[in-house]
Amino acid sequence: MRKPRWSFFLPARDHAFIKIFTALSYSWLTPIGIILITALFISTGIASPGLHISAYLLTCVILALMITSVIFSLFFIPKVELYRTLPDPPTAGSFMVYEVTVKNVGRRPVKNLAVNEGVLPYGLYFAFENPAYKNEVAYLAPGQSATVSLVIQCPMRGIYKLPRLFVGSAYPSNIVRWPVKAGSEQPLVVHPAYVSQSRFRIPMKSIYQPGGVTISSTIGDSNEFFSTREYRQGDRLRDIHWPSYAHTGKLIVKEYIDEYYVKTALILDIESARRDRTEWLEHRISLAAGITDALANKGFLVDLFANGDKLYQFQRGNPYTYQEEILHFMAGTPVANTVDFGVLEAQLMKTAHTVSTAIIILSDWDKLRSGLCHALRSAGVTLRILIVNPNELHETPDLDVTLVRDNNPKVLVT
Repeated sequence: MRKPRWSFFLPARDHAFIKIFTALSYSWLTPIGIILITALFISTGIASPGLHISAYLLTCVILALMITSVIFSLFFIPKVELYRTLPDPPTAGSFMVYEVTVKNVGRRPVKNLAVNEGVLPYGLYFAFENPAYKNEVAYLAPGQSATVSLVIQCPMRGIYKLPRLFVGSAYPSNIVRWPVKAGSEQPLVVHPAYVSQSRFRIPMKSIYQPGGVTISSTIGDSNEFFSTREYRQGDRLRDIHWPSYAHTGKLIVKEYIDEYYVKTALILDIESARRDRTEWLEHRISLAAGITDALANKGFLVDLFANGDKLYQFQRGNPYTYQEEILHFMAGTPVANTVDFGVLEAQLMKTAHTVSTAIIILSDWDKLRSGLCHALRSAGVTLRILIVNPNELHETPDLDVTLVRDNNPKVLVT
């Protein structure tokens, strides 16, 4: 995904200062403390034009109360261990609710404990107002454990690193905590938002795949019995060799020598030179994720090629196990400012004879993209071309294409 370009014109919540201020204020202050700090600034502003000491009375009282609370909090720094339990990877645009286990490893009880996230990276945001956000523990005896729930908003796909957590006790003032860092950094993958493109239609045909004995034992059509081997998870029950099972007491399956199955190349154009086109790149990625999910459910094999200034390639043998991996791959797919179709074409020509259909998801139509499509068609590959772009194309397509003008990731394409 695109790296942030820090500037004054970023949305407020994306500024590093705002993220740091938010994380520290919620870690150091209770709701009462936030009210008192706000009152301190207001009273100081009101009293500043005055020349009498009495004008600063409220300011001095609040300041003295805050300083006293900070000093007392130093004597109640908690000794705890924290462990995050992350759920399955969330999708872009969702809220991730996860649990944190808190264990008191000190010799005395801990009271009024609160756990908060550290400074989140660009693309992840705090969700304090979410109803599932429950970050406080009233009492924790020595050796006792408790669980709290934190919530993070995940509007964008990506591969992130969650920072260490802040934990602090508001006892005895219930105004200020002295937070300490605990737990460990942890990776987080946010998948692109998508809907399985179950209506998506492609021309398909089974092609002989040399060297695919292991794959064809679970997918496709096989002609000639080759040998037997031990059962592996995912093998079809109809391929079990029951006489061998009766003899050995172990599940044995049959293998075949010729393998024919549908193999598809999905080519994704990740060029996005202008910032206003980034949302359409995200829709191309969501559309590709939905298509791969639909093809995997049908037992097709998919090789994914993401083409920008570099070529990113993802290949797996078994469609029933690779969808989670391909979503991880798409979560980290970068944004490219330029495209290099020469490298992509050279790589595709090496395996074109094994590909049944090429699904090509483009951002535009020009000579480079047209040349790639014509080269694949000349190699005997059946094409299904989609152009995801709300604007006028640079050139009129000279092949059969499907124009996608809606950037809703939930839209089904036929």
